[in-house]
Amino acid sequence: MVLERVQDRALGLGERPRRRVGRLGQRLGQRAEGAGDDVEAAAVARDLADKLLARLSPEDRLVLVMLDVEGLSTAEIAEVTGWSVSKVKVRAHRARAHLRRVLKRFV
Repeated sequence: MVLERVQDRALGLGERPRRRVGRLGQRLGQRAEGAGDDVEAAAVARDLADKLLARLSPEDRLVLVMLDVEGLSTAEIAEVTGWSVSKVKVRAHRARAHLRRVLKRFV
């Protein structure tokens, strides 16, 4: 099933887990490129996104990747993981809050 493969990849169990993490970095890099066409800024943004996602717990990373990269709804994620919709929302909120705290230290 496709959703199981997404879950495995986001948890680092699939064949290419870094590819999923890299897509978020690519999106950040595209934003940086569009702003000033700075290739170095795009590479830094991709690297930063990869490092930030690596700091999250596997469950939090799973939720963010499925929400923001794969575009799944919280109900779909709940169905795949067997969690309640509330737990998915809480995990996403906590993961984003953690990323904000980490980024705040560098800004």
